[in-house]
Amino acid sequence: MDRLKGKERVIHVYKSSQKILLVGEGDFSFSACLARAFRTAENIVATSYLKRKSLLKKHRTSIPHLEELESLGCKLLYKVDVYKMHTHPILKNRKFDIIIYNFPHAGHYDDLCERDPELIEPMLELVVVPLCMIELVSTCMLDRMHKELVEAYFKSASKMLTAGGEVHLRHRDDPPYNRWNVVFLASKAGLTLKEKVDFYKSDYPGYHNKRGGDINANKAFPIVCAYTFTFVPCLPEAVNLHYYDLLKKVEAQVLKMSNQVYDDKIQYRREDTLCFLGTINCEERCEEGRKRGMYFRVLEMIDHLQAIKFLVNAL
Repeated sequence: MDRLKGKERVIHVYKSSQKILLVGEGDFSFSACLARAFRTAENIVATSYLKRKSLLKKHRTSIPHLEELESLGCKLLYKVDVYKMHTHPILKNRKFDIIIYNFPHAGHYDDLCERDPELIEPMLELVVVPLCMIELVSTCMLDRMHKELVEAYFKSASKMLTAGGEVHLRHRDDPPYNRWNVVFLASKAGLTLKEKVDFYKSDYPGYHNKRGGDINANKAFPIVCAYTFTFVPCLPEAVNLHYYDLLKKVEAQVLKMSNQVYDDKIQYRREDTLCFLGTINCEERCEEGRKRGMYFRVLEMIDHLQAIKFLVNAL
C-alpha cells in the first residue's frame, strides 16, 4: 500500500508531501519525529557522516529510531560528507524541497570546548600579547572549522534544491556561536535569508539533540537562544535594490563606530596590554572592556559590510 496516498500530514513547518533531506543526523531522532508525524518516511532521506557501525557505537539511542525509519520507508545513508554531498552517488541526481541541518558542529580541540579557559591560559606562559590577540587566536582556532563546515553545507545544499526549495539551519545565536556569521556564509553560496524564527525543541516530540565531536557524544547540550534560519536562492531582480540600500546603511554605521574608537585606538592597545599584565585597577579594566567591546563590534559590522558587498558584486 502506498503510504503517501491520502491526507497530507504536517508537523510545525514540514509537510509529508515535501521531499526532505536531513544532513548530519545525530541519533536520527529528528528524522524519526518527522516520519512518525507523517506516518511515512518515503519522502525523507536521512544521512550521517558516520559508518552505521560507528553510529551505533557513538549514539546507542539511534537503534530504535533507525528501525522505525526503515519500517516507514526512509532512505538511510551513511558516510555522507557534507563537503561534497551533492556529488554523492545516490544524492547527485535528486532534488529536495527542504534540506535540514540541525546544530552543525565540527568537534573540539583536545577535549576542550568553545568556553574552556584552558584554550587561552596555556598561551600566557609562552608569550605576552594583548588580550585582543588572544581572543582572535582562540576565535581562529575554534571558529574556522565550524565556519568551514557550515559554508560547505550551504554550498552543497544550494545545488540540491527544487524550484522554490529551502535550506534550513538550526543554530544557536548566542556567544560564541553567533561569531560564525551564518548569514554571510550562506551568501557566499548564493543563498539569502528568508526568515529567522525561534526554535523550540518541544515542537518536535521525541527529538533529542546530540553533542558534536567525540566528547560525551550521546549527551544533549542546552538549546538556548536557538533559531531556525531559512535560506533561499538569491533572486537578483528582487534583492538588488534592497542590498544596495542596506549597504549604505551599514557603511554609515561602520564609519560612525570607527570614528568613535579611532581616538581610543592607541590608548586601547596600551591599556589592553597593561590589563593583561594585571597592572591596572578594576575601574580601568572596566573602561578597557568598554573600548574592547566597541572595537570588536566594529569588526563585526565590517563582516556584515563585506557580506553585503559580496552579494551586490555577485548580482
